[in-house]
Amino acid sequence: MYKRALEADPKDANSLGNYALFLSDIRKDYDAAEAMYKRALEADPKHANSLGSYA
Repeated sequence: MYKRALEADPKDANSLGNYALFLSDIRKDYDAAEAMYKRALEADPKHANSLGSYA
């Protein structure tokens, strides 16, 4: 689901942040989650959910 959303809009901060949360909390893939959080914050530096979760 997240991969499809990112294919449609690879700079959507909501999709990037939600995918990062999934990678972190469900998959326990912290390196990939960190990369997604960084992409989300590059897309929108004020994205509250990504800022809070990445911190």
